[in-house]
Amino acid sequence: MSFIRPLSHSVKALVDDALRSPQNLHPGLVLDKYAKTYSEDTGTEKLMKAQHAVLKEVVGCKIEQESFSVYDALRKKLLDSLHAEQFEAECSSPLTLHLSRASALENAGICLHHVHGFAYLPGSGLKGMARAWAETVWLAGKPKAEVPSALEMITRIFGSAVEAKEKSAGEVVFHDAWPVTPPVLFVDILNCHHAEYYKNEGKAKHAGAVDFDSLPGDWENPIPVYFLAIPAGSCFHFALSKRGGCGNELIGQAKEFLLGALCYRGAGAKTAAGYGRFKMVPGTPKLPDIPECLATYSGQLTLCSPAFLAGAEQGESDCRLRGATLRGQLRWWWRTMHAGYVSSEQLAEMESAVWGSSSVGSAVAISLKDKSVKAKLFQYKEEKDGKPQPRPTSEFRRNHKLGVPPDNKTTQGLFYMSYGMDEWDKKAEVRKSRYFVEAGFSWTIDMTARSLIFPEKEKRPIPAEVVIEQAKLALYLLCCFGGVGSKARKGYGSLRLGQELDYNGVLGEAIKAAATFRLAFLGNSGSIVEISNTPSLEHREFVKEWKAPWHDPWFAIDQLGFALQGLAKRYAHKMEKVALGLPRKGFESNNIHRITSGKNVDVKNFRDPSPVHFHLEQREDGMLVRAIAFPSPFMPDHNTLNP
Repeated sequence: MSFIRPLSHSVKALVDDALRSPQNLHPGLVLDKYAKTYSEDTGTEKLMKAQHAVLKEVVGCKIEQESFSVYDALRKKLLDSLHAEQFEAECSSPLTLHLSRASALENAGICLHHVHGFAYLPGSGLKGMARAWAETVWLAGKPKAEVPSALEMITRIFGSAVEAKEKSAGEVVFHDAWPVTPPVLFVDILNCHHAEYYKNEGKAKHAGAVDFDSLPGDWENPIPVYFLAIPAGSCFHFALSKRGGCGNELIGQAKEFLLGALCYRGAGAKTAAGYGRFKMVPGTPKLPDIPECLATYSGQLTLCSPAFLAGAEQGESDCRLRGATLRGQLRWWWRTMHAGYVSSEQLAEMESAVWGSSSVGSAVAISLKDKSVKAKLFQYKEEKDGKPQPRPTSEFRRNHKLGVPPDNKTTQGLFYMSYGMDEWDKKAEVRKSRYFVEAGFSWTIDMTARSLIFPEKEKRPIPAEVVIEQAKLALYLLCCFGGVGSKARKGYGSLRLGQELDYNGVLGEAIKAAATFRLAFLGNSGSIVEISNTPSLEHREFVKEWKAPWHDPWFAIDQLGFALQGLAKRYAHKMEKVALGLPRKGFESNNIHRITSGKNVDVKNFRDPSPVHFHLEQREDGMLVRAIAFPSPFMPDHNTLNP
């Protein structure tokens, strides 16, 4: 990260005074010039908090609608004089762009008009994404005999800079897309849980040793990165005009390319995670059909248990399932299909090809569609002097028929499983409660995949149908064993697909399909790794399923909490308790050092979530409770996991 100090102390004092009236500030200046800066040794966590504060100041800046309307009218008058083809499209998901541009902040930029301050889509970017769609999707669907004429049309629309050919400018002009009304920005969040693994691409730093940095382990501490985004529902005005004497057919074809890219791939950054997707507004032409060269999947996801979903603000407005969150879970469960069969370096290579990395674009893109999410505040504990107590309110207990703890030393099962979601912050002297989404809420998930092509290797392409199958099986595993949001391993945020899944069939299908994919990708170089230090279907400890006549997910989690708490008490103050995830207290540094077999571990910030995943699935005749356990390098004895 680079740091700059653009203002002198005297000017900075004037700026700080101006920041008290954000309505008079240009958001671009706040983002690029007025941002507070820190030295490189400040620490990543403090820097991210400081970045969050700066972005909130940018969000607080307002664009005057009256002034915008004047300039927008002049722009449209100019476009009319050019006889431009004009249309509008609406964001069906949040939009972000220009994150990595030069800035005092890390990956937090956005494209703001340098004069007026509102967010917009540059014409150069629109032209680039339309050309990419034309060359990689539209052209791929053409018969071989039509390819020469199709290439000629692409060159006429976009121009050519190839030395071997005559250089020419494109005959279609892609104008900047302005918002219909200036959108109010919001602060979004990226929370990578395996930063060291991605940074090192699975390569161990020390040859011949098991290096934690080379493994996507749950002991890594996630560090949030904040960035600016445009909310879903924002509408933009697009325009295409002729350069010289080109015909209307080129304008129509260019519009088809642009619409295909906007609606199927998305504009801006993080499109593989569902950002930047557009949809047509009423009165606009029909969207072109999705090309045959892309494989697609669509399904319905429904919450079977409450989910603690949160964004950058962890408030009611951003308590929603984000595409990036779901995508992160799909990557995690996809790794379980292959970890244990290949080295960490091979695993990173395959993951990069399928899901993308900082140097390789993703072959799989996902998009989530939902209705308006109605979040609720998780405050169901009795209150005394403004502080939450370790027992539910009488109304909540009565409504959900919750059990009563057998003694004062036993925590209510429901709250045992949701520790930290509604607690008293002693330092700040305030009650901190999280928002959640009730069971029963649903989303539509759409996934598209392209073929894997290896231009630098003498390997046959892997078809898009095989790639989408990998993504589907990761989704099946998530809906059989996992969940989304905080406390997902404790049964919260459990999802189910529209169709009922048999976990035995899913496991068998996943293992078989994974082997086929590895053979196509690695050839015979992959082999089963005897010792696995990451969650792996190959080395899973057990899978158990219990059927209960319950229908209330709160009651189910409560009963599960009592049972798990009883097991933890059996191993109180014993090292075997590590099998349920290392306790926050009760183990000294030398014990952690012994657990990890002397590995280099930061004891102060040590983190080891439970290797046991609980999943709840609502069926017509009751609730299925399912558990899967994976090995962990910190367990003194894997047999401790067996129930």
